[in-house]
Amino acid sequence: MADASLSSALKVRIEPGTFLFKEGDSSKDLYVVQFGKIRIYKTEAGVEIDLAEVGAGGVVGEVAAIDGGTRSASGVAVETSEVLVVPIEDFNRILNKIPDWFRKIATILVQRLREVNANIHRTMGGECAAQIAALMALMTSSPCASSGPEGFEIAQKNLENELVDVLQLQLSDVTQALAQLDKQGLVEIGKGKVVVKNREKLEELGKSVFKDTQSAPAT
Repeated sequence: MADASLSSALKVRIEPGTFLFKEGDSSKDLYVVQFGKIRIYKTEAGVEIDLAEVGAGGVVGEVAAIDGGTRSASGVAVETSEVLVVPIEDFNRILNKIPDWFRKIATILVQRLREVNANIHRTMGGECAAQIAALMALMTSSPCASSGPEGFEIAQKNLENELVDVLQLQLSDVTQALAQLDKQGLVEIGKGKVVVKNREKLEELGKSVFKDTQSAPAT
């Protein structure tokens, strides 16, 4: 790596548990593993999904470096490691020297990887309105719900905590799904509570969870 283009590259030794970057970070530097191992993983619905373990000679952080987006996964040392940190400025200088068609191929590959990441997110709970509808329909018959003039009322904070805990979702996913159900007229959110406006349709939407489960192929 004696290329003059890497004028700012720096070798850094890191201990186990040290993060090079975390999912969602805005950092853009590239890392070349000199020795040791770096674990690459995503977190979806509270579950850590291992993507790879990168050893000597491997490169990590290339997705954000190529397309300028946020980190699509986290990178953490699993043992004492040394990495060559390639600043984004150096990386861009090298990238500008390669043929335009090659840069376009690299960009397309990164875009496809981003799409795969989005599919993982949807599979693990990014589209969770049906699951939430199923659980809320059940909760209307529990002591945590009270019958009011507008429908079944559930304290919003208690509902969110229950959904995060039972369905193992991120709070942001729960908030987004509740807003979707509100927009559909199935619930109404406000004043610290969630009112179930249409229990029958909520149950109908929730049933799709069980249909999908029954039709899913064995793996």
